[in-house]
Amino acid sequence: MIAPMLKYAFLVYHADYARFLKQLHNLGVVHIETLSNQFSAQAEQIVRQLQKVHEALDILLKKAPPQITGTTGETPFSGGSQLLQLFENLTARENDLKKQKKDVSAQIALLEPWGKIPAQLIQLLQNRGVFFHFYNCTLQEFNPLWQQQYTIEAINHLNGKVYFLLISEQDLPPALHGAELIHLPLISIELLRHKQEEIAIGFNELNEAFNNLAAHGSLLYQYAETLENELQHEIALHNTQPEVSGKMMLLQVWAPKKNREELLNFLNKTETIWVEQKPGKNDNVPILLENDRFSSLFHPVVNLFSLPAYTEIDLTPFFAPFFMLFFGMCLGDVVYGLIIFTAVTLLKRKKQYAHLRSMFTLAQFLGTSAIVFGLITGTVAGIDLSKANIGLLKDVKGYFISMNSLFNVSLIIGLVQIVFGMALRVVNNLKQNGWQYGMSPLGWIFGIAGGLLYQFTQFAVPAYTLIGIGLFCILIFSNPQAGFIKRIGLGLWDLYGITGLFGDVLSYVRLFALGLSSATLGFVVNTIALSALSLPPILGELAFLVILLLGHGLNFGISTLSSFVHPIRLTFVEFYKNAGFTGGGQEYRAFRIKNNHNSIF
Repeated sequence: MIAPMLKYAFLVYHADYARFLKQLHNLGVVHIETLSNQFSAQAEQIVRQLQKVHEALDILLKKAPPQITGTTGETPFSGGSQLLQLFENLTARENDLKKQKKDVSAQIALLEPWGKIPAQLIQLLQNRGVFFHFYNCTLQEFNPLWQQQYTIEAINHLNGKVYFLLISEQDLPPALHGAELIHLPLISIELLRHKQEEIAIGFNELNEAFNNLAAHGSLLYQYAETLENELQHEIALHNTQPEVSGKMMLLQVWAPKKNREELLNFLNKTETIWVEQKPGKNDNVPILLENDRFSSLFHPVVNLFSLPAYTEIDLTPFFAPFFMLFFGMCLGDVVYGLIIFTAVTLLKRKKQYAHLRSMFTLAQFLGTSAIVFGLITGTVAGIDLSKANIGLLKDVKGYFISMNSLFNVSLIIGLVQIVFGMALRVVNNLKQNGWQYGMSPLGWIFGIAGGLLYQFTQFAVPAYTLIGIGLFCILIFSNPQAGFIKRIGLGLWDLYGITGLFGDVLSYVRLFALGLSSATLGFVVNTIALSALSLPPILGELAFLVILLLGHGLNFGISTLSSFVHPIRLTFVEFYKNAGFTGGGQEYRAFRIKNNHNSIF
C-alpha cells in the first residue's frame, strides 16, 4: 500500500535556519519538496566525489586485504578522504605502468625479429655518417637487384618474411618497392627486457599497496556516508526559498502521516512557523510503499517500470503471488529450482552481499516455486518422471500435470489475472473519480462472466442477463463526462477492445510454451549425453559429463532469464493495462542522516 502523506511548509528565521535544518536532518522523517531539478555547483562537486568513492570501493572489494594486526581501531589514515587520495595516486601510477608496459612490449615486438642489435654502436656509426636502415618484406617481393644497388645484409627469415639491413652513407632511406621500412628504437632488447621486469615488480608493489588500502576500506564507506549526508543538506538548502528580503527561510516538505506526532513534537520545540496540509489533486506526492515482508520483496520489480501515482492503488501485493507462480510455471524443474535456491542461500551468508539480501530472499521464493512446479509436472533435470520407468513412482504418476493440461491452466490463470486486474480498476476508478467511472470496467467483468456461463454451462438466462448488464455499463459509462450520444460512440469503440482482451489472454500461453521448451531442451540434452556413452570407455563417460554439464548449464541460464523476463512482461503489459495503472510517482527519499557504517571489508 502507499503510505498516506502530509504536506508541510516551514518558515524559519534565517539566523536559526542552519540549526533547524541540522535538527530536521537528524529527525529523518521528511522528504524535501523539489523546487529545481538542477543541482547547485556544490552539490555537483559532492556527486563527483561520491562517484570516485564508489569506483574506488568497487575496485578495492576485489582485492585481498591483509589481516590487520595491532590495536583495534588504529589506522594509518586520517580518514576516507586521505585514503581516496592515496587510491587515486596509486591508480595514476598503475595507469602509467600500463602505458610503459604497452610501449616496452611494442618495442620488444619490433626488435625480436632482428636479434641482438648493438644500439650504441649503430648510434656511434650514424654520428660518423654511416646509416643503417631496416626493412622487411615477403620472400616473393624481395628483389635481388637491391643487393646490386645497395649494401644489404639479410638478418632473419621469419614467417615467410625476410628482415634485412641496408647500410648507406645517406641519412634518407631509399624507397624499395614492396619492402616496409622499419624504424627500430635505438635501445637494446636486453635493456627493454630488464625494464619489463622492473615494470612487473612495480605492478606487484602496486597490488600490495592496493591490498593495504583495501584493509582500511571501511573508512571509504564512512566517507561515502558523510558525502551523502552533505549532499542531502546541500539539496535542502538549494530547495529553500528566501522570503521577506532574506530574513525568513521557507522550506516545503512531505512526511508520512504515521510520523505526524513525532514531527509535531519536534516543531513545537523550535521557533518555527509551520503549516500542515493534505495532499492536493495536483501535488506530486512522494510515494512510500509499505507492504508485508513477502510483497516488499517485489519492490525492485515495481521500480523496473514505475511507481504508482499517489491516488492509485499499489498493485505490488496483487501481482506478487502471480509473479512467483509464473516464474515456477516457466522454469518448472526440480533440479533447476534447487540450484537457484541453494546458490542464493549460500550467497546470503556472504558478508559482501549483505546489501543484496532481500534480492536473494526473492530468488529463494522463485526457486521454491520452480521446485514445486517441477514436482507437480514431474520434471527433474529434463527427465519426465511420468514416462520414466521408476517403480517408486508407479502410484503417483497419475497425479502429474501433463503439458496439454498446462496449456489450459495457463489460459485459465491468465483470464483470472486479467479479470482480477479489471476488478482492481473498478476500485481504482471509484477511489479516484467516483462510482460512475467504475461502471465500465465492471461491465467488462459482467460480460466476461456471462460469456463463460453461456459457453460452459446450461444457465443461458443468467448468462444473457450478465452480458446485457455488461453491455449497458460499457455503453453508458464509457465516459461519464461526455454527452449521451458520445457515450454510446465511445462505448462501441470500447467494445472493439474485446479483440485486445483475447490477445491478452492468449499472451499467457507463453507460460506453457516456456515450461515446455525448458523441459524439451533438457530432454534433448539428456538424450545426446546418453548417446555419447556408446563411445569407447572413458571417452564416452567424459563426453557424457561434458554434454550434460554444458547443455544443462546453457538451458538453465536461458530458461532462468526467460522465466524472469516474461512474467515481468505479463505484469507490466497485460495486468497493469487491465488494472488501469498510470504510474509516474516519485520515490519518497527521507531527509535522514546516514550512519549505518555497513562495511563489507
